[in-house]
Amino acid sequence: MESTIRFAKARAWLYGRPLVELDDVLFVLPYTLNHRLVLRPEVESAYPNKIEFVKEVVIEEVIRKIKAPIWIKAIKAYSKAVQGDKDAREELKQLADRDVVVLKLWRKYEEEEKSEMNDFEKLLISN
Repeated sequence: MESTIRFAKARAWLYGRPLVELDDVLFVLPYTLNHRLVLRPEVESAYPNKIEFVKEVVIEEVIRKIKAPIWIKAIKAYSKAVQGDKDAREELKQLADRDVVVLKLWRKYEEEEKSEMNDFEKLLISN
């Protein structure tokens, strides 16, 4: 998970984007996941290597059809939540309970929320 996040962040930075996009994650996933897989011999023989297996099976079947809609919903909720939308904040929190990737986004949101409050409190104290 951590290597996928770091690699995706690096790819986004290399392309000059301040935020990681879903395409960044999907691009790096075969390279960060393949060495963790143990395939049955009949499955392994059907693909040239594990990277191709991850691209064709894991990404296509699992990520794009199941996870992507949840992640897109979470990204939209995050964007609204940072603008102060309380309903979006609650939606993001609920999505974080169902998905570990969204949980990371939720934790990032919580950190930003605390940071903003601390900066405001510092401003009040300094005056």
